[in-house]
Amino acid sequence: MNSILPPAEMILEKLEIDPKSLRSIKSVSERSQYRAVVNWLTRYSPQSESASLELVRGWLEAFHHLCELGAWEKATVLLCSRLETATREELHDQLNLWGYHAELEQIYSRVVNRVPPKFNGIILNALGRLWTDLGDYEKAIDYHQQSLAVDEKLGQAQGVGASLGNLGIIYASIGDYEKAIDYHQQHLKIAQKIKDVTGQGNALSGLGLAHVALGQYKRALRCHRKHLTLAQCSDDLQGQAMAAGGLANVYLLQGDLEKALDFCEQGLSISREIGYRQGELSGLGTLANVHLEADDVETAIAYFRDILEIAEEIQSKQTQGIALQSLGVAYSERGEYEEAWEYLRRSFAIAQDMDDYSGQAAALSNMGIVLTHLKQYDEAQTCLEAAATMLHQLGEPYGEAMTLRGLASLHRELKQFEIAMDYCSQGLSLCNSFGLPMLDEFVQLRHELQQLGASR
Repeated sequence: MNSILPPAEMILEKLEIDPKSLRSIKSVSERSQYRAVVNWLTRYSPQSESASLELVRGWLEAFHHLCELGAWEKATVLLCSRLETATREELHDQLNLWGYHAELEQIYSRVVNRVPPKFNGIILNALGRLWTDLGDYEKAIDYHQQSLAVDEKLGQAQGVGASLGNLGIIYASIGDYEKAIDYHQQHLKIAQKIKDVTGQGNALSGLGLAHVALGQYKRALRCHRKHLTLAQCSDDLQGQAMAAGGLANVYLLQGDLEKALDFCEQGLSISREIGYRQGELSGLGTLANVHLEADDVETAIAYFRDILEIAEEIQSKQTQGIALQSLGVAYSERGEYEEAWEYLRRSFAIAQDMDDYSGQAAALSNMGIVLTHLKQYDEAQTCLEAAATMLHQLGEPYGEAMTLRGLASLHRELKQFEIAMDYCSQGLSLCNSFGLPMLDEFVQLRHELQQLGASR
C-alpha cells in the first residue's frame, strides 16, 4: 500500500530536528521525548488495509510527544504539514475530511493559545469549524470571532475570508440566511481580491446553499455552477464534490430527479474517492430523497439509516437531526405514523439543543402532518401553525408551502373547507412565486376542496 506521508527526512528537516544531535540533549526525559518523535516519524508503518486514522498514526503520536516537550510551534507545524493524498490536505484538515472529530478536539485543545498568532488564527478557525460540525453553534461563533480578530490584526486576508465564510455557514444553519449571505459575499470579495480560488469556491457554495433555503433556485444554480467550474479548473476534488452535491440538491427541489441523480452520483463518487465523509453524507441524503420522491420508500429508508449511522459515528449532531427527520417523513409515507412520530420527536429535540430554528420549524411541520394522520387535530394545528409562522419568518418558501399544504389538509379533515381553501391559495401563491415543484399538488387539492365545498 502506498503511504500518504511525505518522506520522514523531509518532515524532520521541516521541524528542525536532527536525529544525530539527540545525544547532545542533556535532559534524559527531553531526549527520550525527541527520540520518540523521531521513531514515530521514521519507523511506524501501518498494516495494509488499515483504517484511515492508522495511516497517520505515526504523525499523531509524534505530535503528542512534541506537545509533552512544550514544543508547541513544532507540533503545530506538523499539524499543518501536507499529506500526499489526492487533495494534498494538511494533516488536521485531512482528519476533518475523514470525520475524526473526537481526535481533532483533543489535538486542537493541546495547542490553542500556545502558539504564535499566525498559527493560533488557524487553530481558532479550525476549532470553530469543528464545533459547527458538532452542533455547538455558540461555541463555534466564539472561536470564529476570535480567529477573525487575530487574522485582521495580522493582515491575513485568507484567514479573514475563511472565518467570515465559516460564520456564514453557521448563520445559515440556524436560519439567519440574510446574515449568512452577507458573510459569504464578504468572503467572496476577499477571495477574489487575493486570487484564492478555493476560497472563492467555498464562498460560492455557501451562497448557493443560502439561496436554496430562500427559494432562489436560479441564483443557487449560478453559484454552484461557478463553483464547479472553478473546482474543475483547479483540480479541487473536494470542491467538485461540494458543487456537484449542491447542484443535485437544487435539481431535487425543482423536481428534476434525473439531473439530481446525475450530479448526486458525481459528487458521491468523488467524496468516496477522497474520503470526504460530509460529502458522502450529503450525497446519500440526496440519493435517499430521490428514491423517496420516486415512491421507493424502502430504499430511501435504508439510505437514511446509513446516514444516521455515519453521522453518529462522526458525532455530527445536525446531520443526525436531518437523518432522523427524514426517517420520520419516510415512515409517514409508509403509513407507520407512531414510528414516524418517534423519529420526528428525536429530530426536534436535537434542533432545540442546537438552537437550530430552521430544524425546529421543519420538525414541527412534519410532526403536525403526522398528528393529522393520527387524528390528534388540536395538537396538529398547534404544530403546523407554529411551523408556518417560523418558516415565514425564516424566509423558507419550500418548507412554508409544505406546511400550508399540511394546514389545508388538516382543515379539510375538520370539514372547514373555507379555511382549507385559504391555506391552499397561500400555498399556490408561493409555488407560483418561487417555482416550487408541488404546484400540481396544490392545484389538485384546490379542485378537491372546491368539490367538497360545493357538495355541502
